Amino acid sequence: MNNASIIIRNTAILRSVLICLSLFMTMSSISHAQELRIVEFRAFNLRPGDFTDIHFKDPAGELIKLNFKKKSRTETYATEISAEDNFLYFYPKRSLGLEEPQLLPIARTWIDPKWKSPLLIISEISTNGSVRYSITAFEDSSVSFPYGSLKVVNLAGGKIIGSIGGNRVTLNNSQASRSFELNDDGKIAVTIAAESSSRHHLLYKNTLPLNEDSKSLLILRPPRRNGSVKILGQLLIEYRPEAEY
Repeated sequence: MNNASIIIRNTAILRSVLICLSLFMTMSSISHAQELRIVEFRAFNLRPGDFTDIHFKDPAGELIKLNFKKKSRTETYATEISAEDNFLYFYPKRSLGLEEPQLLPIARTWIDPKWKSPLLIISEISTNGSVRYSITAFEDSSVSFPYGSLKVVNLAGGKIIGSIGGNRVTLNNSQASRSFELNDDGKIAVTIAAESSSRHHLLYKNTLPLNEDSKSLLILRPPRRNGSVKILGQLLIEYRPEAEY
């Protein structure tokens, strides 16, 4: 085989390798772009605040407005998020003439891939004339949070310790407790405190009613007045669909 034949053969081999590599990169890019997963979620907003312009993108890419309810969770919404970073993004309403790349998110939250039915607690953060939102998400399915139980979520602004139904708990800010089941007397005692170097400061104490046909979420919120140490407790109750009243 002469040198010309060798060059022609090697050139053909190199061309084939480059074509295969190009196809591989194209398929990898397509596969990467398709790494999405469906998420079904509900939400609840902490008033006061302006929650009239919070949207997410449905699987078709259309902006869907969150319609909040005063005393209960929203309906169930469905969207697609990246299976790589697992962030769910929220946007304002698109203004006329605004191109897609200019639509910037106003909030995002991480969704654990193991969650079956996340609940998003949304509160407003206003700074320097701009409005942003803080979102705390946690699992809300009937397996993790069954009827006849209580969960506590700490949104008071700092680490807390305490007792729920006689069980000692420690919760960081934006953290939810496990669920605590109904006691025989249909009540559950909750005591919450903050720990300092020398003592515990009582922040919240209450005995809450429970029944087997509902589940209660106690949301701990910052004090209403500056300088006060008494945090607020907001109770969000959901009844079994067949037992609503």
